[in-house]
Amino acid sequence: MALNVTYPDSNGRIARVAGSNILIPPDNAGIGDIVFCLSGADPRNPSNLKVIGRGTNSARTATISNSTYYRYGVIYGFINGQAMVVADTDDNSARPAEQSKKWSTNSSVSIGPAVTTALLRNGNKHAYAAMNMARTYDVNSNYTGTTLHPTSAWTPGGLMSYSTFTGSNGATARAMYGEGLAGYYNYLNQVARVNGAPGTCFGITWDDATYGKVKVFDVGRVMTKLLHAASTSAYPAANFCATYTVSGTGESAGNWWLPSMFELGELMIDEHLNKVNEGLILDISNSAIRWSSVRCDGGGAWYYDGYGFSGYNGFSYEIAARPVTLLKLV
Repeated sequence: MALNVTYPDSNGRIARVAGSNILIPPDNAGIGDIVFCLSGADPRNPSNLKVIGRGTNSARTATISNSTYYRYGVIYGFINGQAMVVADTDDNSARPAEQSKKWSTNSSVSIGPAVTTALLRNGNKHAYAAMNMARTYDVNSNYTGTTLHPTSAWTPGGLMSYSTFTGSNGATARAMYGEGLAGYYNYLNQVARVNGAPGTCFGITWDDATYGKVKVFDVGRVMTKLLHAASTSAYPAANFCATYTVSGTGESAGNWWLPSMFELGELMIDEHLNKVNEGLILDISNSAIRWSSVRCDGGGAWYYDGYGFSGYNGFSYEIAARPVTLLKLV
């Protein structure tokens, strides 16, 4: 049967028609592809999963080989031989995959480790590290600085705006990073981009009494379990994710978690998020604030700040929590 196509997309690939349900072999799955689970089945068993190409499905269910499959989530990365999957939502929002929740109703929390800095690509540590460059560019007119390649920590206000970069005061910057919009994005990437190194909020690891050595890819899962075990009500963001299930499948609670900053960082990378949003029914906004499971200190936790950067805030703020998981596809 001929492939139903429309036109080449911005990357020169053929754009498939939503609803055509192009099946992808699981070992060829990519970022933005959609994972479906057989009706009533356990998604932890790879034999119950199908992968449909990004942009070729916009429905809650798909009929594959005369069987019903339910949309489970969208791939946003790969690590440790597993697909990193973010929760989706159905057509009528009866199965909300993102809710505004407090991180904690307690004013002081000591569960899990705490880290106070991110690490920039230039080697400096600071609370602000760019996670989504498109959003960073969106708000660039607010920048009033002239930073080129800082030798000390900075704030987003220390960055130069695009107008400064392309103006008479940006000649040195253009000589370093290139001309025009491409040069400005290169400037932002070199000066502000996050580096997920060990010991920072993006690269946290620790030895846990219950779970042993917690590696970077397992931080969100373990922190969510620790918080949920401590209280089923005091940690609303983590508990929402810990109890999240996909209706139509046979899964029980405990398969999803509040993402770590590493996981949020992978999700919010521009080229990842753009592909993910091709597969989601409702887009993930790069201007929305969302929690991570990583503490900053006894009174606050890290989050994506809605302006393209990392940051941290007090536990009592209600901001978005969106579950993620890891899946073996083969």
